[in-house]
Amino acid sequence: MTLSIIAAISINNTIGFKNTIVWNIKQDRIFFKNITKNGVVVMGRLTYESLLTKPLINRVNIILSRNKHFLAKNCLIFTNIKDMLDFIKKYDKIFIIGGSQIYYQTIDIVDKLYITFIKKNYIGDTFFPKIKEKKWKLVSEYIFNSEYSFREYIKK
Repeated sequence: MTLSIIAAISINNTIGFKNTIVWNIKQDRIFFKNITKNGVVVMGRLTYESLLTKPLINRVNIILSRNKHFLAKNCLIFTNIKDMLDFIKKYDKIFIIGGSQIYYQTIDIVDKLYITFIKKNYIGDTFFPKIKEKKWKLVSEYIFNSEYSFREYIKK
């Protein structure tokens, strides 16, 4: 089992504003789709509610919500990370896809980070945790253009 985080973040670690993504990068959406296809995606309730297509196709969709009565068609709902982690052990590719609270709660337990790094500051109200160089090793970077790059990190 490989547990990964996948996120797009700006220079100032912004990942969103008012439950929306503040950029529109087609290549990032393609990257996300290709990496997560046929895997498990884990997200918080707000991230799920922000999706235009619910649930994401060709993936097992897991939603973390403190609301024990929250329901979402064709999704698995967990009220805590421990129960979710016990459940996903039978899968190979698991991706934490947001939001901010879920990233902060899982960054120390994941094996990999797939980061679209956007080389611009954005105003936001949700942020990604700081990637600490002493904990993470950058193993690949594809510089798509002067505006963003795709990075892969593994835990040291």
